Amino acid sequence: MLAYYLLIREPTDALEKLIRDYYEKCENDYEKERERKKQFVQKTAQKLYAELSPERRAKLYMNANLAEEHFDLGLYVRNKYIFTDDEENDLPDCSPDLLSYETLSCLVSILVGYDYNDPFYRGVYEDWNFPWLRKLYFTLFDKFPDDLLEKYARRKKIQMAVKSAIAEVHDAVINKERFDVQAQKYGLSAAKIRDVQNFFKNSHERHFEIPYDLFLLGCDSPKQERKKQLQILKLILEKGSDLMWKLPCWLFTKQDAVLVAVSVNST
Repeated sequence: MLAYYLLIREPTDALEKLIRDYYEKCENDYEKERERKKQFVQKTAQKLYAELSPERRAKLYMNANLAEEHFDLGLYVRNKYIFTDDEENDLPDCSPDLLSYETLSCLVSILVGYDYNDPFYRGVYEDWNFPWLRKLYFTLFDKFPDDLLEKYARRKKIQMAVKSAIAEVHDAVINKERFDVQAQKYGLSAAKIRDVQNFFKNSHERHFEIPYDLFLLGCDSPKQERKKQLQILKLILEKGSDLMWKLPCWLFTKQDAVLVAVSVNST
């Protein structure tokens, strides 16, 4: 016991070297596995990109939503590239779900055109809400928020930059002031505006954002604006078709909105 006590209190140079060597080996092994995983993810994403049809690439580019692909493309990645006997793909310390998720994240970086190793862009595109906001932003403004993201991309505090960039996209999409101006301009009645207010007040169960612009379907807005509103309606019903029964009924008083609802619910 005394010898053990002295060993702990006063380790020999040999023991200290042994401990240093052990931790250095652990660190080297960890870095090697990290590099192997990185190579696997990037190589697999490139293979996956080559396999996709132009139509599937275009759809993924528009959606850029990793969560929606977990049981589709993610399952394909797990079955074809992860659950194999190939020693090159043997990464025992990595969760198959995490590997497929990171592979899809890398695929999105290839499709969208950002550096997968850039922590800012990865943080933005891996945020659960951003792909939906990005798609709505495109519908409203006929472009993706790339210029907006670029404003934050070089900031040193990455997490804060990611949060701020997504918040600015959110505020551009979910903009009540724009709705108020347009509602007054195109004559949306006070009763309908109260319905809109009640909808947002009572719809706590929703798990995705709905732009106020949707409710301009209740007035006579210009053709190009109405086309955007109908596209927003289509996106929202595709994401949660049960919302059709919770939206104000006056959204569906015109044939074009009814046709959108029917087209979504018949697929």
